[in-house]
Amino acid sequence: MAFYRHFCERPDFKISVATNNPDIFNYEVPYQFSYFSTNKIWQRIVRTRLNRWIYSSAHLTWGNVVPSQIVKQAIDFKPDVVLTVAGSWSWSARMAGVLAKKLKIPLVGSFNDWWYYNLIYHPATEKWIERSFRKFYQKCDLALCTSEGMRDELGPHKNAIVFYPSGALMSPNELIKKTDKTDKTKKIFTVAFAGNIGEWYGKMLESLITLAKDNLKFRIFGNNPNWSEEFLARATQSGIYRGHIAFEELRQEMLEVDVLLLPMGFDESSAQIERTSFKTKFLDYLSFSKPILVWGPEYCSAVRTATEFDSADICTVQDPKTCMEGLVALRENPDRRQQIVNNAQRMYESRFHPDKIHQLLVDAIGGLISPR
Repeated sequence: MAFYRHFCERPDFKISVATNNPDIFNYEVPYQFSYFSTNKIWQRIVRTRLNRWIYSSAHLTWGNVVPSQIVKQAIDFKPDVVLTVAGSWSWSARMAGVLAKKLKIPLVGSFNDWWYYNLIYHPATEKWIERSFRKFYQKCDLALCTSEGMRDELGPHKNAIVFYPSGALMSPNELIKKTDKTDKTKKIFTVAFAGNIGEWYGKMLESLITLAKDNLKFRIFGNNPNWSEEFLARATQSGIYRGHIAFEELRQEMLEVDVLLLPMGFDESSAQIERTSFKTKFLDYLSFSKPILVWGPEYCSAVRTATEFDSADICTVQDPKTCMEGLVALRENPDRRQQIVNNAQRMYESRFHPDKIHQLLVDAIGGLISPR
């Protein structure tokens, strides 16, 4: 979605896409694309008990040959650069590097997530895959790091920039709107979350919502909840879980909520991911002009940024009871909610306005191609 905002919703770039993600057929996209896929033998063997080894082999060795259809597409299109999403890691990134070398044009790598996020691999191959990931970073003529944490972890580079995801634009009305100072007679206080409900995020939300009292209501929007069957049934029947909806519809739903919740994982298994990522939903939240509560460890990017700008209340304790206490405290303090919204607007204008982030990309890619 972040790159769609740069390449499709704005006029500065013209793109041609090659992808191995079949989800592209579910959408009407405003660009030319080619789809390349693995063969039937591969699709069969990855369903066996050896699948982690097979995937690891692909991560380490595939991508050195570019399909002829992709080469032809690129030659006809005459691109100035080749851009690929390299993080989390994919062998298709290596293929993009081979294509850039063949065309003798710059390679741009976007490092949105740490290499193993959502990746299937065998733990015995971890150090070799990470080495490939880091080696690819050094090969890029321009490396787009989604946060300071990502750039710090990947290390020195000849041309690496911090390139935050692009959130939604605030409308003029939202820029001047004051947050609703909830009437003391209002009995229901609504907390909303919008985003990925899988992995640790779903479990965190389940543990928190289970503690909710009658005067505090949740609305959850998103895909892939990994909740228990009992909780999923309860959340669906009660209207807590609203499923995935279009962004403009979500914007309308946000008019009815009081606080937005942003959970970040506490477990050691997610620590590196939360240090290096920057959640697009944090920036989308800014566009809704609602107070935000970030629930996550001190080292995660969302907590660090929110602390810098005082743009959200923060709970750095994993216990959901403590997070619930923070939500209740916000419910009782309308002045603090207004302060958060004001500070979040300053955060948006000073560093995270989509126009500023987009211009950074335009300038960075322009700097690559202007000498040519």
